Amino acid sequence: MTTLEDIAFSNLQFLSEKEDFLASRYSVSKNRFIRLDDDTVYSLSDLEYPIFFTFHQLINHIHSSYEPTFHGKTKKELLDMFSVALGILSEYHLETDNSNTEFEYLINDIDEKVFFIKQYYKYGWCHRAPTMVKDYFSRLCKNMLDTSRLIAKDYINDFKDPGGYESEDDSEDEAEDDSEDEAKDEAKDEAKDEAKDEAKDEAKDEAKDESSDTEESYDNISDLSEEGEEGREDLKED
Repeated sequence: MTTLEDIAFSNLQFLSEKEDFLASRYSVSKNRFIRLDDDTVYSLSDLEYPIFFTFHQLINHIHSSYEPTFHGKTKKELLDMFSVALGILSEYHLETDNSNTEFEYLINDIDEKVFFIKQYYKYGWCHRAPTMVKDYFSRLCKNMLDTSRLIAKDYINDFKDPGGYESEDDSEDEAEDDSEDEAKDEAKDEAKDEAKDEAKDEAKDEAKDESSDTEESYDNISDLSEEGEEGREDLKED
């Protein structure tokens, strides 16, 4: 699938080739340049959008991509292609319609952005360090201002309502005491319920043991009665 970056890179390759572009051997389809063998004449206004798309799409890619190369080109090589394409566009502008100020503004704006990116990647941290220091210092100042506002607000509230902090502390202590009492009551109720359950279980076990003992005694009595009857029958036979 062709991505926007792929289309922009194909456009940049075409814009970097002086002969085909200056000879107008291309056609414009929305945001892309298409090579043609025949000559096609376009106005500078027709070229503004695909040129704007090509440079800004690749500039964003250079800033946001972590890949070392793109279509086999390093970031430095892409920046060099930018410079070549901008030189060809400036030459084309001078040869065709030098009175088109909007196209001239577009080329100058892109040229300034390309120059900034070159300086950024040329000097690296030396170029970005002042910006980082400014950002950190601004953040520190903001945190200090927020803290001072909170302190001033507390001071004003204490001035309007002296002892307000003590009443809040007392209410918090009462709430904590109430929660502790509720926890104790719940623990007592749970202990009572457990004791009741244990007593019921013990009573059931005792009842079962007693019933088993009575059954055993009934069995012993029946055995004795059977033995007595057998003895009587033996005596009668004798």
